[in-house]
Amino acid sequence: MSDSTPLWRTLLDGRYRWGTATRQTGRYGAESIHLRIYPPGSSTIMRRFARITRLWRFAGAGLTLLAGLLVPALVDVTTSFAFITTMSFVIVIWGVLAWISTPVRKHTVSFLATMSTLSPQEDSRARYEYAVAAYLRLEQAEGRYDRGVIQWDEYRMELMRAYEALRTG
Repeated sequence: MSDSTPLWRTLLDGRYRWGTATRQTGRYGAESIHLRIYPPGSSTIMRRFARITRLWRFAGAGLTLLAGLLVPALVDVTTSFAFITTMSFVIVIWGVLAWISTPVRKHTVSFLATMSTLSPQEDSRARYEYAVAAYLRLEQAEGRYDRGVIQWDEYRMELMRAYEALRTG
C-alpha cells in the first residue's frame, strides 16, 4: 500500500481491498499464513461492513468500557446502568452489521496453511507455498492497480483467479 493511501481507507478497508493476510512464525519454526478473500463481485461498502462486523467485538468492548466509566462521571446514572445500556447498544449495532454483511461474509474465502520447518511434510509444504504464491500475486496486483499500471478489470481478474483457486483448494 502506498504512502499516499488515505488513512480513512486504511482504517475502513484494511491493508488490502481484496481481504486480509496474516503470516506468522511459531515458536519452533512453524510458519502459517491465513488469507481471507472477499468475493470479487462485492461492493466496497459491503466489504467494509464485513470488516467492521469482524472487528466490532473489539470496538464494542472498548466503547462499553469507556462509556461505563465516563457516563456515570458526567451524568447522574449508576455504573451498571451505563454498562448495560451501552452493551445493549453495542449488541444491537453488531446484529445490524452482521445482518447487512451476511452476503459478503457468507462467500468470503478463508484459507489457512501451516508448515513445520523442523519436520516439513510434502502436502503441508505444497499448501503453504500455494497460499504464499496467491498472496504475493494479490499483493502485486493491488500495488500495480494503486500505481495505475493496470486497470480495474485486470485487477478484478487477478482477484477472481485467486478467489476461485483458494475456494476450490
